[in-house]
Amino acid sequence: MAEVLSERLFRDFMWTKTGPVNVDWKCEDEKHKNKTHPADLVFYYDEPYSQLRTYVHCDMKSYGKGSITPQTVRKAFESLCKQVSCAEKSEEWQNLYMHDGVAPRVVGLLFLYNHDGEYVGGFDSELSSIKPEDIDIPKDSAVYIMGPDDVIWLSNVRSDLRGLRGEEDSSIAIPKLEECSFYYPQPVRKADLNVGNARAANLEMLLSSFIILKYKKVDGSGRDGLLLYYREEGKDEGEFLYLIDYFRHHELLDFGVDIEIRVKASASNAHASFGKAVQSYVERYSNGYWDTNLSQLVKRIKISSMENLVPSFNKIEIGMGLR
Repeated sequence: MAEVLSERLFRDFMWTKTGPVNVDWKCEDEKHKNKTHPADLVFYYDEPYSQLRTYVHCDMKSYGKGSITPQTVRKAFESLCKQVSCAEKSEEWQNLYMHDGVAPRVVGLLFLYNHDGEYVGGFDSELSSIKPEDIDIPKDSAVYIMGPDDVIWLSNVRSDLRGLRGEEDSSIAIPKLEECSFYYPQPVRKADLNVGNARAANLEMLLSSFIILKYKKVDGSGRDGLLLYYREEGKDEGEFLYLIDYFRHHELLDFGVDIEIRVKASASNAHASFGKAVQSYVERYSNGYWDTNLSQLVKRIKISSMENLVPSFNKIEIGMGLR
């Protein structure tokens, strides 16, 4: 179930699957005390701020609520660290998954899907048994963990994006996937390394507090659109003051760009907090250097709620290859 969900999920964040699934390959390190390591799924995407292509070696876990414990998470994490360490130097693994002519970076992803839908919050406590000294991976690599809350959040974002692609009459209807890209700001005083070509949402973005999609409006206006998916609760105006300042700092406030912030349906105070933030921001700059254009641009930012869902699958359907 975790494999089925992850393939669907990451496709809409523009990751590309590479090589075979569910294969074992030879361990290259005697201290691991393994004959082989597993590879559930491997994806890749190009990084925005370097010429690197990141290969994400995934360990997919589908657990019931009672199986998500510090012990099971630590065991899976330690196993994944060994896999990533070996993948870096395994000719067999590289022949299976890597492309010629690219500068590769191998990272690990522990993907934890709660198949009974009963696990609620508190995942940080499951990570308490993992210490920095447990992370035995190459210097330039990394291992990421997506817990049940992360999976639900990203599933909601994916579902919302797919829904908006089917709403041509909506003010925030978005075009097909091939005509969109996830947004990365251009670093100040740095040459454009790969920002223009890196369209996928990388792991850092997916695990951050917001995800931004950039696209061309489908209404024929030729305008650009920005959708910011905000993961936090939006309990106070300071959260939205930061987002408005983020738009301004990266020169995204423009009359030719329509910006909409999408929040979780459970973020009950977000709309009120956003309204106060807009008022505060306009008042702060209306008599200073910034002219009335800034006030108009800030007031054009919209906020709306997305639907909440919990991804679920039928075991029998999956087992019969029907999903």
